[in-house]
Amino acid sequence: MNKKILVLLILLLLPIRINALQDNTLLYDENPTHYKGFHNVIVDQDNNIVAVGFDLDEANNSYKSIISKYQPDGTLIWEKDFLVTDRENRAYGITLAQDGYIVVGGSHVKTADDDTDNSFDNYIYKISKDGEVVWHKEESTTGSNRYEKIITVGDGYVAAGYASSEYFIPSGEFVDKNAYIRKVDAEGNKVWEHTFEGNNLDWFYSLAQDGDSIIAVGYTASTNIDGLTNKGERDGLVVKYNADGTVAWAKNYGEEFDDEIRYVSVVSDGYILTGISDRRNGSAEEGNSFWFLKINKDGEVVWQNTYHKVDDEAWSIIPKDDKYYAFGHTLTDTTTGKYESYVLEINSTGEVENTYKYEKSAPVLFRNATPTEDGFIVVGFTRVLGATANDIFAGPLMVKYSFTSNTPGDDSHGAVDPTTEEPTTEPETKPQPQEDNPKTGAFLTSGLVILVLVGLLIYNIRKKDTFNI
Repeated sequence: MNKKILVLLILLLLPIRINALQDNTLLYDENPTHYKGFHNVIVDQDNNIVAVGFDLDEANNSYKSIISKYQPDGTLIWEKDFLVTDRENRAYGITLAQDGYIVVGGSHVKTADDDTDNSFDNYIYKISKDGEVVWHKEESTTGSNRYEKIITVGDGYVAAGYASSEYFIPSGEFVDKNAYIRKVDAEGNKVWEHTFEGNNLDWFYSLAQDGDSIIAVGYTASTNIDGLTNKGERDGLVVKYNADGTVAWAKNYGEEFDDEIRYVSVVSDGYILTGISDRRNGSAEEGNSFWFLKINKDGEVVWQNTYHKVDDEAWSIIPKDDKYYAFGHTLTDTTTGKYESYVLEINSTGEVENTYKYEKSAPVLFRNATPTEDGFIVVGFTRVLGATANDIFAGPLMVKYSFTSNTPGDDSHGAVDPTTEEPTTEPETKPQPQEDNPKTGAFLTSGLVILVLVGLLIYNIRKKDTFNI
């Protein structure tokens, strides 16, 4: 009995091991001289990391789409760009093909009136595993079209974004822009398409496959769509498509705020969504909030919540074990353009349990994430203001998050215990979130156990028991 107590005491004096989310920066450009950023990422069959985005082609003063392939440790294997002459090319989505990658985005037709004309033609590229273009499909219209996301289905691919018969005017004028989805076969040829049309801006940001169904998410600002009652200026939008492209159901979400859904993940009993909610309408807190919600297979809300930092945008949410991990960033200073990026750890009832802040000397923005065997890969870009307000430089960003066991005391993350509140409630005085280092609890628990064992030890000594050491 006494020997067992001593062994336990010795074991408890050894470093306590716990599970924590650790980041490892694979790519970070602190001093960019022009714009280059990643907008989406996948991990392929060989565990290589493949990211897409766009880069300023200074020789032609236009953007070129880029695809970059890295080893798991961040070592560059190759980087390729594809640029159509006299056009600006921007890649936003990527998915795995059996023998390569499928990349989607938009190609901007440069005109003499580029200050007001921001029209795009949507495109799809197939890229080989060596980075060579296998085929290229582009739809040229008089309006503006762009793919944001693409996924692989059994016999082809499904891409989504927006389509419009009119030009999109950057000055802020609202024009008719419709959420658009298309299925193509293995060679990029159209199988079916569907336009979710209303009298205002509608947009698909993300896609997921659920069995034979396709889930498309985004937002709608239209007020004349059958079956939907507009709740705010923009509502989160979810459309469930059957395998043949017909609509199974469509629902909008939100309240009197501006709400947008940016990402969807499929879970066994429904769908996990994330995006932004503008809580300035009816709230003392200014700026967007991180917004996340769970709906069942029929589109009914199971729970929803917001988490507010300063001015927030969430771009991905990924389930892992019994938690959900949302990735995004917040604008902390509009004057200096200061951004911070975050990972939110959300429990099964929608409550934020921990936040992990990723902050560098240059502002950083998380754009998209993908799961790995032991965590996540997140991509985005740094953002640095130049000498004038129009000079915005960006550098590529890639971060690997891993769940690893670590010795207490070496955790560099600022995990906090957030306090959430309902959007419609009046602000009330509440304690500031405290630094919640998960190792502190481990130390306190082990310390209590040690005290108990020491007490038992003293008790046994008083009984004149001896130990054979």
